[in-house]
Amino acid sequence: TVASIEHTTFLCCDAKTSKIGAHGYEGGALDIECSYPDGYQYKPKYLCRHPCSNSDILIRSVKGEIFVPVGRFSVYDNVHGCTFIVTIQNLELQDSGHYYCGLDKWGRDILTKVEISVSYSVLFQTHTGKQLFNYSHCNLGFVRVHVVVGAVLGLLMCCTVVALGLLLRKQSMSRSLSKTKYSLFDSLPTYHIVVMKILLFCL
Repeated sequence: TVASIEHTTFLCCDAKTSKIGAHGYEGGALDIECSYPDGYQYKPKYLCRHPCSNSDILIRSVKGEIFVPVGRFSVYDNVHGCTFIVTIQNLELQDSGHYYCGLDKWGRDILTKVEISVSYSVLFQTHTGKQLFNYSHCNLGFVRVHVVVGAVLGLLMCCTVVALGLLLRKQSMSRSLSKTKYSLFDSLPTYHIVVMKILLFCL
């Protein structure tokens, strides 16, 4: 059980420091890396929200090197790195706040304060509902510009293709008429050709 709160930053067995701040976007995921001192590799660890009473514990590790999922939360205790990592999926704006990485031990539990902030974002989804992109407010202008430029370029390409098709069709029809004219002259007797040339000259 939680007896008291100690705002502590530990040095792990490989000289890492615990992470005390994390930021994510609504609908995304967030990793919280909590370090602990050597000798506590096989002690239970947990993540809780302020004020960190028993009812505020969100997830707890079972044993070292075991991945434990519970709802939107999951925890993995890397005993070789003296670090346990808590992942929060499908972040919500109300997830922002004060949390604690807890180390369960006899007497007083050791808690390290973690500040989590979640920002609003715009999610672009496919028809299947899968998330493709995650943009914050500051990127909305760029998104609109890209959409407009893409539409204009697409329209120009369509016009170019249509114009090219009409030009090729016109050239093809001209060549066809020319061949028809010569074939007509070739099929007529010589004197008929002479008469037709005279008529054409007069016209």
